[in-house]
Amino acid sequence: MATDTAASIPDWPAVYRALQNGTAAWATVRGVEEIHGQECLVVELAGGLKGTVPLSEAGLWPGQGLLDLVGQSVPYRVTALDRSGGVVILSRRQALEQLARETWGTVAGGREIEARVVRVGRRLAVLEAGGVTALLPYSELSHGFVADPHTILAPGLTLRVMVLRCEPAARRLIVSLKALAPDPWLAVPARYAVGGRYLGTVHTVAERGLFVELEPGVIVRTRHHRDLEPVRGDHVVVRLAVCDAPRRLLWGTLTVSGRWKGGRR
Repeated sequence: MATDTAASIPDWPAVYRALQNGTAAWATVRGVEEIHGQECLVVELAGGLKGTVPLSEAGLWPGQGLLDLVGQSVPYRVTALDRSGGVVILSRRQALEQLARETWGTVAGGREIEARVVRVGRRLAVLEAGGVTALLPYSELSHGFVADPHTILAPGLTLRVMVLRCEPAARRLIVSLKALAPDPWLAVPARYAVGGRYLGTVHTVAERGLFVELEPGVIVRTRHHRDLEPVRGDHVVVRLAVCDAPRRLLWGTLTVSGRWKGGRR
């Protein structure tokens, strides 16, 4: 019981220290309220104190709303106190700016960092890493083909990514998820041989042929077959004619299996 009582005592001295020192801390957003005509994030602070982050201090990324932050742990700085009302006024924007300055001082290409997904777009995902915008192109999601990025990414999800490039002038990082995964081409010489026939999945149907994925990230090119008309997602058997792993080049020909009859399934 004594522990519960102590936990419920507002820690005002800590709040005053945070205000004076300008330090950034983290807390969980538990809701959104309208206060004095402005929507605010409601943050749970130690000792049962209520923290509020006005919309103007929320530091939202483009396309992000206050409700997107509910349930998430967010950085904040104390900006003002209302001790009589038991409320602490906070700024997420100032905390993000402080974190960004610290991040730019330490981040470099080839470094692994943690980043949180902010938005899943059409061609790339926008992440936040220590107050800095990090862009994740979908070509850097996986060594293999990803039909729907939403199966891997969701707003609020925290990922471990590798920094490919720092762009201070644009105030952003370019990051990769697949750079932290094993390169499947390293095992190609041991797994595939010229003359071998292997099951794969049609990745792309082009004018001059097909691109067939033998495993995530390993693609073999083939010409069209006079008797077969596979579409993307179909399983086909390919006979390898060229296997040049250093150049990441595989060529082959489609082979009729028992699954295919008369050109269509």
